[in-house]
This record gives sequence, structure tokens and C-alpha cells, in this order.
Amino acid sequence: MAYWLTVRGSPPFELREGVDVTIGRGQSCDLCLYSSMLSREHARVRWENGRPVLFDLESLNGTFVGLDRIARHSLRDGDVVRLGDITLLVRVSDGPPAAAASEQASRDEDTNPAAPAPEFEPTNETRIYSRTAVLHQKVFEYDEIGWLRQRLGPREELLGLPSAGADDLAAWFREAGRDEALLWELLQLGILRPIDARRGLRGLPLDEVLRGCALTKRAEKLRLQLSGQRAIWNEMAALRYQVRQGKLFKPLRMIARAYRPGRGLAEVDLARMVYELTSIYAPDVSRAALDAELRRLQALGFVGPRPGARAEAWFPDDWSGGACDLTPRGRAMLEGFRLEE
Repeated sequence: MAYWLTVRGSPPFELREGVDVTIGRGQSCDLCLYSSMLSREHARVRWENGRPVLFDLESLNGTFVGLDRIARHSLRDGDVVRLGDITLLVRVSDGPPAAAASEQASRDEDTNPAAPAPEFEPTNETRIYSRTAVLHQKVFEYDEIGWLRQRLGPREELLGLPSAGADDLAAWFREAGRDEALLWELLQLGILRPIDARRGLRGLPLDEVLRGCALTKRAEKLRLQLSGQRAIWNEMAALRYQVRQGKLFKPLRMIARAYRPGRGLAEVDLARMVYELTSIYAPDVSRAALDAELRRLQALGFVGPRPGARAEAWFPDDWSGGACDLTPRGRAMLEGFRLEE
């Protein structure tokens, strides 16, 4: 007896013993099903002791058997499997099941208006989310201010100094002890930013570097919090808007959506992102235009220096050279782009 997956509008798909089957919307999947509610690699069937077992691949909208969201499930004849908004029926038979049998449930749903309503209210486990709703859940749950405070520790008191709010940072830096290592660390953390992304910081005297920098918006927000005021400006929303205005927004979104949710984006570093931009997703963007966009992304905090890097990381001639990488806020934004409609 053979196992078959049947889906409305397609011939039955045979599960061959010992052969793994990846299901999703990606073209490289063994069973490719088009739906915006499916992840690129949504689920996989593997064989254990002669039985097919269905595994969810950390998909966005989940894998369900009946009403239950599953991580793994041993398939049986008659199982109704839902992937996103697509329903599959599991059949066990010697030959391909008849099309009528595989489509009966869907046909009944379409042609029988008197069919009783479901007797359950979908919970968060069974409701299909829109990508836009999940975008807000994923991107805006990133606590950037908490991340900054954790890394600054007691040094956050420096932002509470009155001179930190001045246009000229030289006086504030004198109060901070003119610690050059601290200056580069504040730039690396995103407390400071260069005012002009067209001008690098290499070879500049310390005072000139200070004149060319300003507090970032998130540093200003942290200053407000430290003074006991409520900061309601959402910088992640503003960052998302600013990145969307650039030439690389669509290519960045394509890169983000090429990887699985969550841990999949851990594979992406700046060197890989630059390679995929130049070779796959934005080959028509000139080198000068790409450099200008990456400079802008660094000034926005999407890209940043690696820990310990100094002037050579602002702004490097070779973006794949290792002086810079994606920042946590940049990764959070990529995750958001991956989830957009």
C-alpha cells in the first residue's frame, strides 16, 4: 500500500518509502504549492520505521493536522493536513486515489451552503496570520533601548550629562574624559553617528571626528528615558520607512525572504548580503550607487562596525572585508521585510 497526498486541482502526489519530501512555496521543494501563506520550506515528510512522518519546518503560519498544530506527526489514512491556507488529504491505497475522493471535502465546502458552521472558535494556535500582522509582532518586539542599556551599563549616565544634548559634542566628550576608545565604542553601539555619510572618518583628528558626529535618534530617546520623560517616538518604524526609500529595499526584501524564519537569517552576514546584492538581486546597481546605499544604511544603524573596529569601519572601501557587519536592528528589520506582503 502506498501513501498519497492529494490537494484540490493537482494530481495525487505519491510518498515513496525512504524518500524525504520537502513541501513549500519555494521552487526547489519536492512538492511546490503556491500560496503567500506558505513558507519557502514549510514542512517535510521523512520516513521512520516504514511510516511517513510529517515535520513542520518552523513555518510562519504553522502545520496543522485536524485542529492541532503539530511539530511532528505520523501520517495515517484520512489525515487532513493544513499548510497555511492549503489543505491536503492523506490517502493509503494501492494506486492513485480518485480525484473525486481527494476533492470531496473542498467541493462540499464550495457547493453545500447548508453545511454546519464549525463548533469551535479558532484560537491563536489555529488562526492564520497575515504577514503584515506578524511583521509588527516580530519587528517591534525588538527592544533596542533595552539592548543599548545592557551594553552601556553604568556608562549610560554619560547621556544624562547636560552637555550631551549640545550640537557640539566636544564639551560632552571632555566631561567623559576624552577616552578615544569610548568614542569608537559609542559609534559602534549606535549612540553616535556620522552626520555626513559621504565622508569617512579615517585619518581625521579626534576633534574633527567629534565635529562630524551627532547623537542618534535612539540615543536621544534613551536620554529622555534617563531623565524620567516618556519617549513615544518609535525609531524602528522610522528606520523601516527610511530603508524603504532607498534603492536596495526590494533587493533586501528578496534576500530576507530567501531564508527561513528566525534562525535562517543567522546565516546572513554583511559579506553574504553584499555578494547576493551584487550577484543575484541587484546586479544592475552600479558599484558607486551600491556604496552610497551601504553608507546610508550604516549611518542609519542597519550596518555597523564590528566590536573593536575604529575609523577604518567608517566607511570601508571593501564592505566584505570584515570591518562591518549587520547590526541587531538590521537583522530585526530583515526579519520584518521577510514577513511583508
